Amino acid sequence: MSESVKSAKNSGTAEHSRKTGAKSNSEVRFRLSIKFSLAIILLLIVIMTIGGWMLIGMQERSLIAEKERSADKLIEFVAAISAYNIERFTYFIIHETAEMLQKSEGLEADVLSVIVRGNPGAEGTPGKKLHLNGREPGEIPVPEKYWLRKTEPCVYEGGGERKVLGSVEMIFSLELAYRTVANTRLAFVFTMLILIAFIAGTLIWFLMRLVVQPLRILTTSAEEIARGNFEVEIRLDARDEIGFLAQAISNMSHELKRSFDEIASQKEEIQGYSKNLQSMVDQRTAELHSANEELTTISQQFLAEVEMARRVQKSMFPDEESLGMVPELSIAARYIPIGTIGGSFYDTARIGRSTYSFLVADLSVHGVFAALVNTLAKTLFRASGHHGITPAETCRRVNDELHTLVADLGHFLTAYYGVIELDTGLFHYASAGHRAAYLWRAQSETIEKLHASGVYIGVREEGKYESQTVQLEPGDRVLLFTNGLIDVLNENDEPYGEARLSEYVQTHSDLHPDDFVSGLVKTVSAHAAGAQLEDDQSILYFEFLRQRTE
Repeated sequence: MSESVKSAKNSGTAEHSRKTGAKSNSEVRFRLSIKFSLAIILLLIVIMTIGGWMLIGMQERSLIAEKERSADKLIEFVAAISAYNIERFTYFIIHETAEMLQKSEGLEADVLSVIVRGNPGAEGTPGKKLHLNGREPGEIPVPEKYWLRKTEPCVYEGGGERKVLGSVEMIFSLELAYRTVANTRLAFVFTMLILIAFIAGTLIWFLMRLVVQPLRILTTSAEEIARGNFEVEIRLDARDEIGFLAQAISNMSHELKRSFDEIASQKEEIQGYSKNLQSMVDQRTAELHSANEELTTISQQFLAEVEMARRVQKSMFPDEESLGMVPELSIAARYIPIGTIGGSFYDTARIGRSTYSFLVADLSVHGVFAALVNTLAKTLFRASGHHGITPAETCRRVNDELHTLVADLGHFLTAYYGVIELDTGLFHYASAGHRAAYLWRAQSETIEKLHASGVYIGVREEGKYESQTVQLEPGDRVLLFTNGLIDVLNENDEPYGEARLSEYVQTHSDLHPDDFVSGLVKTVSAHAAGAQLEDDQSILYFEFLRQRTE
């Protein structure tokens, strides 16, 4: 065969190989383009669907939340107006208010029903409907799934009283909100379909461009980097994701080289640091030891101050010997703190020839501050409570002194202060926001609660208090106590409560006062069943034995 024939044959073979290779490259490009397009379209559909549905859900919750807030404000306003009109028996205004709120219809209807009722009956029956035009649920044309029910008590506050006179029941319409969300979802679906179609077409057009050759260059460069050649330069003119990837790989190779250089440099620095590490550890250990000793000293000083405050507080209480020094009275008392230093106390004192005072008080805080304030309060009560001064005046004087001390700190003191005249049996008492004392009548075997109005001590600059008087007969008994006694919870979170306390007083008033108080403490402790107390317990109990005849 001649050289010219061989050359022609070789040329044909080369041309065929070139065309075959070009065809193969085109097929690879096409397949890659299809795969990329489908993957991106699917990802976009998922992201847009999830994101859009989440946004619509947020819109729905926002609309309903806004409706809830508006409904709360409106029903509070209607409840306030209704309470005012119930108090004044102007029910026609309630009728007009309900008519005005219910007059809208269709999607514009915001309030579907307004019903104002009086207080429930004795047997739990619903309160009486106070107007005729309140729309019952069966008369509402809107489906129940679009309802928002709200109930608000009608509270009247006037003349220093706070009374619940009834309740307002309102049903609001959420139909407009739900329909708005439904329309938004429908619009979102159509918008998403149009946008996905546009994005998919655009991506397919771009991905049909050549990608194989840039990928091959990237692969070769990555292999070079894997072999340790970090000075590889990847040069591609593409300004798409592949071009960014090429630039990222090139930057990565440079960063790796720089990082290895820094590691070598840092290795030398670490070797230098390791030489000084032990000295640094020793220095830090010494600093920590010094700080620990300082903290221990501070802790010991604090514990000493707490112990001093505890002793001061303990000295506040009358001893058992002084409680038994009045032959016309039999007195018993107990104090059970929740910690080292409590926030309540009791006291008895002679303030005249035949006049004795009884005091139970409870501060709103505990701790060292409570011990100091309570000591001052006891001193003020004793200094202010003279013979001939009413208990109300005594409370007022104590309030004047304590107000400047505790008002700006947000604290206050409740107190129950009583004075008994032994020659007449009259018991005068006042309350500074404290629970009423219990009076056990021996002759009738009944319980009376000795109420008196008055504000907390320390809250107002000018406190107002009232004195009350009751005649005690021989055998009558009086119980003073703090909230901690009846607020004790059992394992079911049920408080001991005034009902149980009244039952105990009713069934145990034949006991000696010491036995009565001891039994009461045991009964309350059994109710708590070992649970941690949340407030102090102060108990002061006395029996009036006879009048003084001297």
